Formats: sequence, structure tokens, C-alpha cells
Amino acid sequence: MSKILQMNRGAGVLLVCALAWTMMPAAFAQETTAGIQGTVRDTQGAVVPGAAVEVTSPALVGSQKVMTDSAGYYHLRALPPGTYALTVSAKGFRTVSRPVLTSPPVVCPPLMYNWKSVL
Repeated sequence: MSKILQMNRGAGVLLVCALAWTMMPAAFAQETTAGIQGTVRDTQGAVVPGAAVEVTSPALVGSQKVMTDSAGYYHLRALPPGTYALTVSAKGFRTVSRPVLTSPPVVCPPLMYNWKSVL
């Protein structure tokens, strides 16, 4: 009887090792970057398409820029975790800058900025 238990224990250890080996690539593929996304709206709640959205940070070499789409949506991807200055500008509106803190794997809520027209 004890020989059967020893054989089952050996098979169990082998199975656990095999499962751990197959999961190793997933452990190395963990996300280490963050992102910022949101919708740009004016003070009336209307979306602002074509707005320039830019982030700068000491954690980022240079800056990252995107334009809002026709729904006012933007998404900045693959940012190193850290504090960013997010600047939004569009023709006919004041430029707005806000600090944003990112850290993976937290999903940031969408950021919405209400702008006042400079006209």
C-alpha cells in the first residue's frame, strides 16, 4: 500500500512541476506599463473632436501626443508608471493642464475636462 502512495505522490509532484513550467511565459508577460484615456468635452457637455492631448513626465523620454477622435475620445498607451502633466488644447478653447498619476495594473477612470471657450 505504501508503495502505491509513493507512486501517486511522485506523479502529483511531476504534475505540479509540469503545470508550473507551462505557466512560466505568462508570469514573464505581466503588464508593467500604464495608460491614460478619456473624453474631452466642453462646458456644455459636447465632445471636442480633434483636440491635442499630450503627456509629459520625467519618467517618459520626450512626450506622447494623440488627437481626440470624432467622439472626443483619446487613449495614451504604454506609459511608464509615474506622475504626468496632461495638457489638452484645441482651436477656440483655452489650454488645460492637469497632473495625472498612473500605476499598473490599475485601470484609470476616464478623464473628462470641461473647457471654456476663449471666444
